[in-house]
This record gives sequence, structure tokens and C-alpha cells, in this order.
Amino acid sequence: MREGPAFLFPGQGSQRPGMGRDVYERWEAARAVFDEVSQAAGFDVAAACFEESGQTLESTAAVQPAMLAVELGCAAVLDEAGVEPAAAAGHSLGEFAAWTVCGAMTRADVASLVALRGRAMEEAAQRRPGAMAAILGLEHADVEAVCADASGAGVVVLANFNCPGQVVISGDRAAVQEAIRLAARRGGKARALPVAGAFHSPLMAPAAERFAEALGEVKVFDPAPPAAANATGDWVRSAAEVRAAAAAQMTSPVLWENCVGRLLDQGIRRFYEVGPGNVLAGLMRRIEPGAEVIPAGDDESLRRITG
Repeated sequence: MREGPAFLFPGQGSQRPGMGRDVYERWEAARAVFDEVSQAAGFDVAAACFEESGQTLESTAAVQPAMLAVELGCAAVLDEAGVEPAAAAGHSLGEFAAWTVCGAMTRADVASLVALRGRAMEEAAQRRPGAMAAILGLEHADVEAVCADASGAGVVVLANFNCPGQVVISGDRAAVQEAIRLAARRGGKARALPVAGAFHSPLMAPAAERFAEALGEVKVFDPAPPAAANATGDWVRSAAEVRAAAAAQMTSPVLWENCVGRLLDQGIRRFYEVGPGNVLAGLMRRIEPGAEVIPAGDDESLRRITG
């Protein structure tokens, strides 16, 4: 594994109105990425990102290509300046940006896949509404027990293992609400997540089937540098492993603690959060306080990194 920082790409939920505007306006490499993603998605991704109200970004079908454009736009600026990752990982949606920078898929193919992913997940959520909530202050085993006890109200599963003391649950709305109630009885706190559906749960199975069909038509390559995969929490080093991890991701939990652990195992202590916000930096402080997470999601931070 080459020396250098690892790239971390945030997932849906880190978006904000106006994201990427300063990068788009300053860097030609970023504008080219926005144009490519717009063509694949079938709408003006830049306009969606820069909309002051942020209303368009409330749609899963719109926000996923928009997030991808910002992340890959920032990554293109870093690449143009010769800043290369030693490894990469992405949280949920962010994993597709990680596949791209690691050379596992082309940018055009990833843009098309993410556009389909967003549409399919939105449609699945409309057919069977769901919810997600972060459970804070409980051990993983306690949250698992809470979900088991709440399952009489519907499907509810552990969806994201984000950091010590934070697990996200996902499923039918009634079951998630029951799990929140039971978690409070155990001393946990809950925060509802502003998402449109029960992502990373069995409720996404119809979307996962559609995505798997499209994935089967895409050429996949061995990643170099390696990436850590959400579905396994381990390295993926071959095209076959990438394909399997990508296909499983939509209905599998995000094993983010494990992904970060693989990066830390390699001695990496410097990371770039490539995309809007600082959610992953906050999670890193809970996983490994001694690690440095440098923002790389706006013009100012990119100019600081690239000199």
C-alpha cells in the first residue's frame, strides 16, 4: 500500500444547499465532473446543488447524483494536483466515489449507477415507507436486542455501525418508533434521521434487484489502491469482490467502524474528508481520536491542500 492519506467520502445526509458551488466556479476539473454526472442523471446536477432552498436535494433521486458530483469533483481537483490516496472508503452512497477513485469503475459508469440507485431507492421508499434513527449511548448488542424486541411491529434492523455508542436502525416506521421507545427504557437516546426511506434494510430489496441488474452490465476492475467495503467491513482487492460488495450494499448494514479500522490497521492516521460537511470527522473522533481528518469539500480547503 502506498504512503499517503486515505480518502473518506460521506454519504447521503451530508448534503447542504449550495454545496460545491465554489469548487465548480473555480476548478475546471470539477466542472467537467458535474457535466458528466448531469448527463448520466438526466438533469442539471449543478442547479440542484446550488439551489438556495435545497428543495430539490430533499429527493433521494436528486441528492445521490448531486452528492456524487461534489465528491468526485473535489477528488478530480486533488488528482489534478497530484494528491493521491493510499486507500479509500465511503459511507453508504460515498462508497461509489471510493470505487471510482480506486479505479474499480469508470466515472461515467458510476454516475449512471448512482442515478439509477437514487431513483430505485426513492421508488422503493414510496411503495413501502420506512424510517431511520440513530441510537446513541447503547452497546451494539443492546441495540440488536431492542430491534429484536420491536420486530413484532414490523421490520427493524441495525443499518449503520458508525462509531462506538452510535448505531443507526432502519425499517418500517412503526417498528422504528417501537425500537426508539425500547431504547429509551435502556437508557439510550434517539435521533430521527431526515431520510426518505428505510435504507440498508430489507425494505430496499426491490431497489437492490434493479441495481444488481444494472451492475451486471458494468465493467469492474481490480481496485488500486484498495478500498474498504461497507458490506464486509474489510478490504476489497479484486473486481469480483467489488461487484459483490456493491450488489450487497443497499440491503446490508454499513460497517463503518470496521472500514475505518482496516485503514487504521495500515498505520494511516491522516485522512481527507472529500465532500460536503464533517460528519465523518466527527465519527473518527469517536473511533480514533488521534487521527487527523482534513476537510476537502470546498474551494478553500482544496486550495490549502493543493498549495
